[in-house]
Amino acid sequence: MEPRPNSFPVYVSGQYLTSENLNATQDFLWQEEKATRYLLSGNGIVQGLNISFADNTSLKQVNISAGDACTIDGYIIQPATDEIFDKGLAIDLSWITLNDGSQQLMEKTQFDKVKDTLDVTSEIVLNAIEIFGTQTNISDLPVGTTALDAFAITASQATTNYLTFAWVFSKDEENDNCVQGDCNTKGVLRNYTTRYFIVQNQQFPVSNTVSPQISFCNAARIKNLANSGSASGFYTASLTAFNNNIAELTPYFSASNTGKQLSIISNLLDAAAQSAFTNAIAKFSQISQSANTNCQQYNSAFASDISKAINELVEFYNVYANKYPTYSTSRIESVIILGGFAQSTVDSRRYYFIPATEQKIYTYDKSRLKQLFMRVTALVNNFVLQSNFKTQANEVGKIIATPTVIGDNNLANRAIPYYYDVLANNDVLDTWNPDIPNPQNVFCYYDSIIPSRSNLVAKLAIADWTNENFFRIEGHVGLAKQDAISAITSLIVNDGLPIQLLDCDVDYKGPIIWTTWYKKFSNFLIDSLVH
Repeated sequence: MEPRPNSFPVYVSGQYLTSENLNATQDFLWQEEKATRYLLSGNGIVQGLNISFADNTSLKQVNISAGDACTIDGYIIQPATDEIFDKGLAIDLSWITLNDGSQQLMEKTQFDKVKDTLDVTSEIVLNAIEIFGTQTNISDLPVGTTALDAFAITASQATTNYLTFAWVFSKDEENDNCVQGDCNTKGVLRNYTTRYFIVQNQQFPVSNTVSPQISFCNAARIKNLANSGSASGFYTASLTAFNNNIAELTPYFSASNTGKQLSIISNLLDAAAQSAFTNAIAKFSQISQSANTNCQQYNSAFASDISKAINELVEFYNVYANKYPTYSTSRIESVIILGGFAQSTVDSRRYYFIPATEQKIYTYDKSRLKQLFMRVTALVNNFVLQSNFKTQANEVGKIIATPTVIGDNNLANRAIPYYYDVLANNDVLDTWNPDIPNPQNVFCYYDSIIPSRSNLVAKLAIADWTNENFFRIEGHVGLAKQDAISAITSLIVNDGLPIQLLDCDVDYKGPIIWTTWYKKFSNFLIDSLVH
């Protein structure tokens, strides 16, 4: 890329202007104009510039439809409408990489003359065919130019093996003679022209790849609670659901190719995201082994959380992957690859448009992708294992109700439950709701013991419970039955929680005498209506 000057001449009255003064001004303005294109707009093919060919048994004509493109260094490529090429010349080109990482294209004969003076780290020789338009006579073209079908490239070969690219070429022509006494034309005329070439696509590395789409996951629910018959029966049903969830979720937390692994996404992100995912893989293995015959229902609640978080991530990622192919940095500055003759959804070598200001990807969407990804890893890495459920709940020391929603709503719509450890770090707090940058606006079970968040407790005390969708009662797992009943009753009496507590016992086998049960239930119902 040509260096952008950081100075330019300023003229004063009576100054004798030299060619150096004027050229410095022109160079400054020209470099600023080019920089405006690639720094503020981006580079690549903006629209059009599709290629096709006409033939019977061999490649006969190449058609390039109208469109616009901008090279990496800011040159504009804009062919005429439906430009047709029917002549070709075999030519070798040198694709060189300089020590500063920039990449350039030169005719090989010219490169061989100057390569000793250049700081070149690599050279790739392209056995190209330069193509010329139908409006140009062969007699006016370089020696060796011939009809395009003379190269005997079959239709199958053209579709499978070849691509077309455009190269912005600069050539200086010196005007050193006075024409009819007019010597004002003396000087150098710099021409910027676009040359088009056909080359075997295997000589170009892949420039764009689309990451595979990831499928959604489904969380299993605890089933047959009405038929559990006992506490052990309930735990068995809970463990069955949790094991089904583990089987569903494990492929996502795998480093191997499962078609579901989240490493597909982590590889698009930075080192911090990849490290968090590595930790999540190890922690998920611990979680899958932690549940036992006393499996609590919060294991399945956790699986439901993870499924929702993964599905939000996957939904955004699948759109993101199609919207933004992954681009290689191997792009010649003054070249735009139009692509192969076989048009596909994403041509692996075509120079698609890379928007500015970030040349890799739109900043917002990549940030959003990382937020959704980091939430998944945070939930796993900060999940409280079953053996610590009771200890974790005792940090607060009471049962509380946190606002939430019902149905399959987004995970961020409800409060953070107690089976996530937000006391050790703020990973879950920071990523729970990607749409709210301020975690102060997210309810959490541990708000009362986090000094910076204790103001959220006051919101619950004055909440209009009747206008909320749903409140989750938490912190009772591990408590004795009577202790849990007492604490929940306190929520009803002291905080105005608008529910009625029914004592449900999974060991209850039903009434011995129907009439006795009917009488007790009728009395209970009457008392309930009175109160």
